[in-house]
Amino acid sequence: MRTPIETAAVLVLCGALAIFGQTVTSTITGRLTDPAGGIVPSAKILVVNEESGTTTNTESNEAGIYRAGSLSPGIYRIEVEAPGFQRLLRKAVGVQVSQVVQVDLSLQLGSINETVSITGAAPIIESQTSSVGQLIERSSLEGMPLPNRAATALITLSPGAVVIDSGSGGENIPIFSVAGGRARNQNYTLDGGNATNVVGLAVPQQQNSLPMDAMQEFRVISNSYAAEYGHSTGGVITLSTKSGTNEFHGSLFEYARNDALDARNFFATSKPPLRLHQFGASFGGTDPGRHDALLR
Repeated sequence: MRTPIETAAVLVLCGALAIFGQTVTSTITGRLTDPAGGIVPSAKILVVNEESGTTTNTESNEAGIYRAGSLSPGIYRIEVEAPGFQRLLRKAVGVQVSQVVQVDLSLQLGSINETVSITGAAPIIESQTSSVGQLIERSSLEGMPLPNRAATALITLSPGAVVIDSGSGGENIPIFSVAGGRARNQNYTLDGGNATNVVGLAVPQQQNSLPMDAMQEFRVISNSYAAEYGHSTGGVITLSTKSGTNEFHGSLFEYARNDALDARNFFATSKPPLRLHQFGASFGGTDPGRHDALLR
């Protein structure tokens, strides 16, 4: 079990990585068309993270296709400008970790000073990838009781995952197999970087166990990995830390377990004593000067 000082150090390190070095593999792509269905090349496109204000600039190619990569999970808006067309604003585009979201957009003829605003949910069907996986969202991390306070313990929620050991001790790393693959043979990525530690006889396992307060969400990819993944014979785990917002924020917590709240084992005559208290804190944010940027 980590001491409060160790936990605080991990959270500070994760926050620093999220602010200065977070690079993940999520992508927004799509095709731009005019009212007649023709392609719109060389349009300026701005993709904005609504929570942190970080921006990505791109353009549509000669086929009218645009692509904005290396995005962190969150809610985005897409701003499009092209000569002879009204300015298009597409809001509420949800992006999950290791997801390729296709958002096709149709521009209307008119002045660039006019704006068309569209709000709608992202497509449910992922047509841009053949990978099969299960997303563990932030709501699950916050709402599920976890005895070891390790976010990756929720791998048990993924179909086809068989947990051999939920994790204990200093490493606190679960041991499991995915879709019939070998245990301890998964490839881990954290915010797009390699987080796999090869130990023993070339046995991969998770390099670090992030606390729940540092984790945003993760995906268990069981089959048909995309070309960007490899080094695995038993599944790919892509993890994403919290990326921050435009305001500094934090939390304090105490995680307590007591045998007074536990039930007696059916085969035991008494309950073993248990007094467990875990204290921790989190603090995060991003550069307050990085406000949303317009194309003009």
